[in-house]
Amino acid sequence: MDIRQFEQMHQLSVVHWLIEKKRYPQEEAEVFSIRILNHLKKSCCPKKPYQLSVIWQIIHKFTQQELLHANPAILKNFGLTENTFNAMLKELHEGKDALYESVFLSHFEDCMSYLKRNYNASHEDAYDASMESMLEFMKRLKAGKITYGNLRFLFTQMAGQIYLKWIKKEQKRNQLEQIDLGEAPERPDEEDMKTLDRAWKGLCEDCRKILQQFYYDGIALKSMAALMDKPAATLRKKKQRCVEKLRNLFIEHSSF
Repeated sequence: MDIRQFEQMHQLSVVHWLIEKKRYPQEEAEVFSIRILNHLKKSCCPKKPYQLSVIWQIIHKFTQQELLHANPAILKNFGLTENTFNAMLKELHEGKDALYESVFLSHFEDCMSYLKRNYNASHEDAYDASMESMLEFMKRLKAGKITYGNLRFLFTQMAGQIYLKWIKKEQKRNQLEQIDLGEAPERPDEEDMKTLDRAWKGLCEDCRKILQQFYYDGIALKSMAALMDKPAATLRKKKQRCVEKLRNLFIEHSSF
């Protein structure tokens, strides 16, 4: 195979790739392929034998550069043109995962790096937040809540919000674990009191009765157990479960 035949073969490959993967019209794909092959001629030494893997890497690199030069918006949208995005979105509704794979491969690692760099997130937390963002992102895509524009920013912003929500929730949990429910704070936070009221209403009647008598009425567990005709140890475990339930409800109702 001579050089001309070799170049024609790769031009056809590029045209096919642009049409199939980037959803470019035939004529535009052919124009792009010529530009790319010209770059290839300048980059490869004709006196050295061609290496297919190296040449295809060069072709792919210059293809991306040409696409970015022709349409800078694709840099903000996972390397996808609007036509490609809309075509993949349609396929997503049909059960095909091309859009999912495109987002994952082009931005997942970048999103993890962003969370580590800007929020000092651990590798595990960055991965979990990025993955949850991915799932939520796909959910919104299917629901028609996301449109082409600046998809990379939206995805990363979602991941950041998810991570911060986790951090705040963990901080709130740690604070609650240190609270003695028998001692009221001198200056209770108004929002926390509203949240506590909503959590209190979520308890069952038995839990409210036990906690009310123990913490507010000052009735000892032994006395309560005697009045209820229950073993003190059983009532103590019941009280602990009620306290834990109240804490969990408080966290669930907390607004961040």
